[in-house]
Amino acid sequence: MRTLSFSERPFLNAGIPLLFYCTLSTLVGVGNAQTQNTDTPSSRALVEQAKHLESALRYHDAIPLYREVLQREPEQDDIRATLARLLSWQGAYAEAADLYREILRRHPVDLDIRTALARVLSWQKHMDEARILYESVLRENSHHLEALQGMADVLLWEGRSESALHYYEQAAALSNDVAIAERMASIRSAIAQREQSPSATVRPSVSSGRD
Repeated sequence: MRTLSFSERPFLNAGIPLLFYCTLSTLVGVGNAQTQNTDTPSSRALVEQAKHLESALRYHDAIPLYREVLQREPEQDDIRATLARLLSWQGAYAEAADLYREILRRHPVDLDIRTALARVLSWQKHMDEARILYESVLRENSHHLEALQGMADVLLWEGRSESALHYYEQAAALSNDVAIAERMASIRSAIAQREQSPSATVRPSVSSGRD
């Protein structure tokens, strides 16, 4: 059998062009991948965009962006808390409560998250659960403003206006919130009327807003 000479070996002759072609293909592939990565916004960019929408009160548009970031980086509890807050403002109380509970499984002593969960539970009219959470927060920090106001709201919604007034007064001592002052004035007026006429009562509605 005849042995092929060097010049008669086509694959060896094509070695240099073939190597060039493979190298070029690799570079093109890397370039395409980089272009695709550039087209996909980073998590940081998504957060900045979501914050911009949130500041513009476009909560409905911000929520999907926070969801996307959380799907990419599920360990980001700050994003989870923000998403829960926006969902609660949109009336998605059950999902918001689940997100807050998930955070508390990892950070059970976080007073702000416990207070936020209590607030959502009160909006769901789960007053007993909300009151227990508020009480636990206030045992650890008796000057927690949000917990004081939330506890006062729960008591007021339960018809316990005198007890509610006590917590509103403590909250007012820590804040110049006009809404708290107005609510205190309303309660005092109702109590005075009730003392004159037993049929007069404070009739608050359960808030679903961000007060």
